[in-house]
Amino acid sequence: MPTIEIICLHQVNPLEFPEFSFALESGSEPVSHRNLFYDEFKTLNGCIYHLGNPYLRETKERTFFAYQLLEGSCVAEGRLKFLPQFNPEIQRLFIDLLEASPIQTLIFSSDYQFGPNKVRRYKRPFTYEKFWQNHEAGQLWLNARYFIRS
Repeated sequence: MPTIEIICLHQVNPLEFPEFSFALESGSEPVSHRNLFYDEFKTLNGCIYHLGNPYLRETKERTFFAYQLLEGSCVAEGRLKFLPQFNPEIQRLFIDLLEASPIQTLIFSSDYQFGPNKVRRYKRPFTYEKFWQNHEAGQLWLNARYFIRS
């Protein structure tokens, strides 16, 4: 099951978003739920946000996955694309977190055990607009880490 995590770099206290239709768990330290970027995230400073399936809003289940937020056909190809009904909330999350980051920078990552073998670590930052253009074009990957700036 895919994990999607966003780190708001240099943010001290996480924001709350209780009105979202999907589950969102946050923490004041960037600790990943999965192994792919775990060691890398431990060296960072900021708050982490874990996106989860909608049903996880109503449970205390500790297994936190975001498969139900994604288009299944893209996942089967190793790409990441959110279902259209979640885009407005996820875009709002990005905008609010970019504002909350003192350096206006996020790290967006996905970790899927059945995803591509190649792990992509993009060093060059995407603008918010470029990230969403790539999203709409189906050009984002699972098992990847992206820097996003305002």
